[in-house]
Amino acid sequence: SDDTIKESIGVASNFYPKWKNFEIEKKVKIVNKFAELLENNTEKLIKICVLEAGKTIKDSIDDLREAIDFCYYYSSEAKRLFSKPNILKGPTGENNKLVYEGKGVIFAISPWNFPIAIFVGQIVSALLAGNTVIAKPAEQTSIIAYNIAKKFFEAGLPVDAFQLLLGDGEIVGPKVLRDERIKGVVFTGSCETAKNIQQNL
Repeated sequence: SDDTIKESIGVASNFYPKWKNFEIEKKVKIVNKFAELLENNTEKLIKICVLEAGKTIKDSIDDLREAIDFCYYYSSEAKRLFSKPNILKGPTGENNKLVYEGKGVIFAISPWNFPIAIFVGQIVSALLAGNTVIAKPAEQTSIIAYNIAKKFFEAGLPVDAFQLLLGDGEIVGPKVLRDERIKGVVFTGSCETAKNIQQNL
């Protein structure tokens, strides 16, 4: 419903300043714990992926392995980029430093054909960059997304940092995209949908 969407965006938007200032080591610890939970629940997640997305067992295992790899890769990059300012040369003697920070609430839209890897990769990268996330998985793979979302919270992710919106993308998507509190979108899908997202933004 409209109220649920507005409430989810409000929660993520209000929590963003706090999440942005979480120590990067705490964020990385949560994501690494989440990766361990994915690994420890392989059998259950593979079963759901096969039954819901219709993927083969091998493809489902590969999907999960890629998600776990994303967690460790983005954790490593986040530590490198966010741990300390990057000191730049000052050709005229001035002090220059480059500091990366989050932008705000990121809307992550993932497809049905990689319901674990792309879903996880979009969320983890945005969270580690200091953003809060509204995630909208493909409606065909809502059960696997819901099970993965529970693992995020089990790993210690604050519930206000990540909101899961399930439902018809053609209804949910435009309502989220029109909200001015959304500061960025990560999307994997068709060119047609990408153009619709661009127009809504």
